[in-house]
Amino acid sequence: MRSFMKKLLLAFIAVFLATFTFAEGHMTFKGVEIDGSIQDFANNLTAKDFKVISIEKDNAMLAGTFTGQDVLVAVYTTPNSKKVYRVAVMYQTGSTWTLIYSQYANLKDMLTQKYGEPAQVKEEFKEGHFRAGDELYALHMDKLVYQSAFGANEGVVTLTIAHEQSLGDFILVAYEDSMNAQIAQREMIDEL
Repeated sequence: MRSFMKKLLLAFIAVFLATFTFAEGHMTFKGVEIDGSIQDFANNLTAKDFKVISIEKDNAMLAGTFTGQDVLVAVYTTPNSKKVYRVAVMYQTGSTWTLIYSQYANLKDMLTQKYGEPAQVKEEFKEGHFRAGDELYALHMDKLVYQSAFGANEGVVTLTIAHEQSLGDFILVAYEDSMNAQIAQREMIDEL
């Protein structure tokens, strides 16, 4: 009898977990699930007025309008199964810290309205002797971090102020689907 109860309990747990995992679903970007092949994902975005700049086997670059602004969108796939798991939206920013910070704060406010308070916020100088007013210089020297992470049932959204020599200053909003990010990590670990 005890063995039967254990089996029944294990079966119930398995069904519960399968239902819970299915119910979570995939994170979406512009109403499109972050899942499937890169070609299908890109096709779904072109139906929403995005234009494909390039598609390769592991990633794609598109251009379009998001939150009323012109953006570039990078799409990433898992290493082996080639499922879309991450979408990164790049906003060009103003040329002053005040304009950059204002755009970051506005996006942070909108993300907070959608996903709730950020699960993690890091807005500080990394090191050195900087003070208020030195933010833009510190950003260019890679001595400043401005990042907020928002948790959702289906994944994580990360908002970051960034600088790259070739790209200049920009704000990045990255959407990462939990289920497919786990697949990506397993596939990377398998390669070790």
